[in-house]
Amino acid sequence: MIQSAWQLLKDVRGITMEILNSIPEELTDVVPEGFNNSVRWNAGHILLDQYLWFYHKINDEMPLNEFSAFFGYGTSPKDWKDLDSIPSMETIKQLMEEQPSLLINTFENRFEEKLLSPSEHGITTIGDVIARTLYHEGMHTGTLIAMKRKLLSNIQ
Repeated sequence: MIQSAWQLLKDVRGITMEILNSIPEELTDVVPEGFNNSVRWNAGHILLDQYLWFYHKINDEMPLNEFSAFFGYGTSPKDWKDLDSIPSMETIKQLMEEQPSLLINTFENRFEEKLLSPSEHGITTIGDVIARTLYHEGMHTGTLIAMKRKLLSNIQ
């Protein structure tokens, strides 16, 4: 069970990366009609959300905490004043590629570790967090697929 959960985390991230890599870089900051956010925001949010949930109710220090101001829940690329101050799409994709291995190396022997307190949806252990983050990433990957269709249809 434990190994299949970690493998699924890597597989889902691979699918997300395929989608991200298929979207032209010059379109990643466009917010298409009918959407609230950009490709770059969705990618940064997926990256951040994994860390937020894995580190949510434990005492370890969360990586990339500074990304919360740009990609946290309730943020929007409409609020970004200077695009150069936002982590680049290249940086986000690189960090997303590295993240599964970092999470596995940090938590593979802590799968049954209890959180400091239960979270919503019955999440009580590090292992429980994986299912929640995969669901969340899948939702945003679906959004990325829809955004890609919309963005590419606008340039043809």
